[in-house]
Amino acid sequence: KGRIDSSTNTGDLSAKDGMDDQSSAGGIIGDGNMLDILNCMNSGSVKGNSAGGIAGYSWDTNELQHFTGCTNTGMVHAFASGGVDGHWAGGIVGYADNVIMNSCTNTGLVTSEPDGDENSGAGSIVGTFWQNLTMSNCGFTGEKAYQELKDLNGKVTVDEESVLSFDAKILDAKAVTTL
Repeated sequence: KGRIDSSTNTGDLSAKDGMDDQSSAGGIIGDGNMLDILNCMNSGSVKGNSAGGIAGYSWDTNELQHFTGCTNTGMVHAFASGGVDGHWAGGIVGYADNVIMNSCTNTGLVTSEPDGDENSGAGSIVGTFWQNLTMSNCGFTGEKAYQELKDLNGKVTVDEESVLSFDAKILDAKAVTTL
């Protein structure tokens, strides 16, 4: 299992529209699996089909990944991409699968383009997740820490295989928006 510790990004990043592929962008990593990301910080703007202040797309089907002590202050924006089902923006992670977050903070604006796709959205901490998301001691500006709990078929994910544990507090009333 990989580990990224104490990395900082201050530059603006934008993933190219892959048309038929996921175009992930993150302040520290665009698309990654089998990683623990610790004490990382992003202050640059991030744009992608799946965009996150720290990671655009973070997944692992077998093992939990950890985001600990990560901070985003940059703007995060998800754009619609032709041929790709859904797009997500999150202050820390755009799309999460099997993730544990502890002591992560987002104060950046998080937005997502509308395109009529119900599998798209924006969340102050996580844009969306597939299964097993735990947040503890996280803080954010905005309305909600995650968009909605949907699987890729647009159904609410509330079965025994998917777990959400949520402990996050609003730091400010600045809204998370969908453009």
